[in-house]
Amino acid sequence: MAFFDNFSKKVQDVAFVATEKAQQVAAVAGEKANAVADKAKTEYEMASERRSMDKNYRAIGEWYVSTLEGDAPEAVADIVAAIKASQEKLAAYEAAKAEALKAETAAEETRRRLEREGVTDEATINAAIKQAVADARSGKKASIWGPGLIAVCVTWFGLGAFQSATGISIIAFATEANMKQYTGFVFACFSFSSLMGALVYGAKNWSIALWKRFYFCLAVVNIGISTFLFAKHLWVIMIIYLFIGVCQAPTWVNGNQLMLHLVPPTRFTEGMAWMGAMNSIGGSVGSAIAGQFIDRMGSHGGFIVVTALALTSLAIALFGFKQIKDSTEQPMLTTVSV
Repeated sequence: MAFFDNFSKKVQDVAFVATEKAQQVAAVAGEKANAVADKAKTEYEMASERRSMDKNYRAIGEWYVSTLEGDAPEAVADIVAAIKASQEKLAAYEAAKAEALKAETAAEETRRRLEREGVTDEATINAAIKQAVADARSGKKASIWGPGLIAVCVTWFGLGAFQSATGISIIAFATEANMKQYTGFVFACFSFSSLMGALVYGAKNWSIALWKRFYFCLAVVNIGISTFLFAKHLWVIMIIYLFIGVCQAPTWVNGNQLMLHLVPPTRFTEGMAWMGAMNSIGGSVGSAIAGQFIDRMGSHGGFIVVTALALTSLAIALFGFKQIKDSTEQPMLTTVSV
């Protein structure tokens, strides 16, 4: 038994010594780790301060060069000259990059246009692309006024004209029927219906070609408003407004999307400006014409103007049918290059 007692005691002593050494090693390793961490933290803070200092030096230098008038002091003349030379080179590179992008965009737009027109001869395509690139580099702009854009802009003129004429004609109709106090409710019904149409139309991912959606919604609005001419009661007008209002907002959305297909991406804003301007002008003209007829013939005269403008607008929209159809066979939007 004495043997086992001695052996157990020796094992305990060895374990105790091993534990102490392990604790010492762990303590040393911990101190080294803390030292490394402190060193890394210090180096990071030093690097951060250097970056901040470099940023401040750069800001001072940029301010100095930008406000410098006349010759720079001899001590920094070479540095200022080098900076200005670099600025000139960067400006030249930016200009060259813009020219290259302009030529690339012109070539791509020309190729897409010829594909829509059914041109397959490679020599004809290359010649057209070469001419388009040359025009782009010389600063010459291709006309955006095709049949499709003309039709849409004139249609938007008519849209603004007959809708503004409709407003004052409804007020005249309600006044004649001693129901003027309800006109706000009638217009509110149209606005609410248009809102519902916008929510439903915008929530759906359409697979129907854009040109079909455009002409359908336009026909519903134009033909529907034309029926006001035959209405005998204000509530009939309100019900018609509720039905056709669902196509009001989609008509505007479709018209805006058409611009993405009918004009080059680089001139999209110009196309939208023309469309908006024509609609505003149409609104003023429509009210002026309808007002004259209402003064002479009452609300019926105003609705005659509304019907004439709406049906004429729809007929004009068909003028650009081929270009609109060919450019919008696919339902997705054309990518706008920035």
